[in-house]
Amino acid sequence: MEVKGGDYRVGVDPDTQTAAFSGTLRLNGADEYAPIQELLDALLSENGSCTWDLRELQFLNSSGINMLYQLVIKARRMGNVQMKVIGSKDVAWQGKSLGNMTRFMPGLELSVE
Repeated sequence: MEVKGGDYRVGVDPDTQTAAFSGTLRLNGADEYAPIQELLDALLSENGSCTWDLRELQFLNSSGINMLYQLVIKARRMGNVQMKVIGSKDVAWQGKSLGNMTRFMPGLELSVE
């Protein structure tokens, strides 16, 4: 299962319950992010645990960050979700934005390598 465009790819490995992101995501608004959100929402809802590997995602605009935050809030509300986010300290936007996810879901496991 994957969603891809010219500059990005979001692929889900159902065996490891991991969504791996790569490239540059500069989509315009919630409508363009909807296929990615649906993919991640299905992973979240079906498994009760998931990992987002963002280490290869070089850029994510504010619409994309908002989409991820909305899914983190949904996971918190579900109450029984184990969630892990892996980022890279070498990608500037991740250092600033990923830390905020733990504010929305204190139980989220965040690893910035």
